[in-house]
Amino acid sequence: MNMREFIKKLDKEGKLLKISKEVSRKYEIAALMKKFDGKPIMFENVEDSNVPIIANVCSSRDIIAEALNTEKEQLLFKIADAIEKPKKIMIKKGNYKEIQSLDEIPILTHYPKDGGPYITSAIFVIKDKELGINSSFHRMMKIDKKRVVARILPRHFDEFVKRGNREFAICIGSP
Repeated sequence: MNMREFIKKLDKEGKLLKISKEVSRKYEIAALMKKFDGKPIMFENVEDSNVPIIANVCSSRDIIAEALNTEKEQLLFKIADAIEKPKKIMIKKGNYKEIQSLDEIPILTHYPKDGGPYITSAIFVIKDKELGINSSFHRMMKIDKKRVVARILPRHFDEFVKRGNREFAICIGSP
């Protein structure tokens, strides 16, 4: 099941909290995420944005197990099995949006001491002819409408860049 299907499932089962009142990206959404203690939330009316925010869909093993259609006790085995024996999937047409400006997406400022708005769990995907594909999570702070800054530790992604790979995708809102 894809992310949209999972959100619909949570909603149908009464497990998704929908907040329709206008909410601010600066502190308010983060505070509500904490207040509702990991319950999946859809913020339908985000100030200065026409894009809703989905939060807390990976906040517990119970929720992740439900998304992967397994029992909580079997979750780690299912993930380990998927890593060891990945299914080959050919996607002919992806469902993605390439943005021209970071202002098009609602990026949250979580705390007063944050340096700015942060994307907290973007997936960076980079490819190397010899090493294959690397996917890694990075937190990014928005600098302006075209730039972010990310802390890249000297691990796999860094190694791909050192080998001359300069093109990569940043995936936001991925399951």
